[in-house]
Amino acid sequence: MKTFLAAVCGLYATHCFAIELPPKELDCMERNAYFEAGNQHYEGIRAVVAVTLNRVESKIYPNNVCDVVWQKYQFSWTHDGKSDTPSNKKQFAKVKEYVDLALKDYKGGYKLQNSMWFHNHTVNPKWAKQKKKIATIRDHTFYGDH
Repeated sequence: MKTFLAAVCGLYATHCFAIELPPKELDCMERNAYFEAGNQHYEGIRAVVAVTLNRVESKIYPNNVCDVVWQKYQFSWTHDGKSDTPSNKKQFAKVKEYVDLALKDYKGGYKLQNSMWFHNHTVNPKWAKQKKKIATIRDHTFYGDH
């Protein structure tokens, strides 16, 4: 990966690795997970983390988490005119835990079949017709290239 370091996790785990993000990028990842899927269980957070990191690894997107997250009109919460500060501190703390686990899963190979796009079921974006549906997780559908 372009900007990531591998880190051993756990006191006794010899096979457990996580992606270690610089603090600013970790904050961007946590906020993205909170605002895109903060109302979901772990599976939804993990999928958003995978999409974000898949984009970082891609040649067509920026090469760090914050630039991917803040790229114009890529994630709805970044341009909705609302506060970018999580309002539910308890839920944000849970999202942070889930992001930590998702970073371990990503390093372990969970990349949601290299999915790079998703949308909430309340919208029907035109671009979705041109993509391959990979998964539906709660109220989001995830896509990759054909």
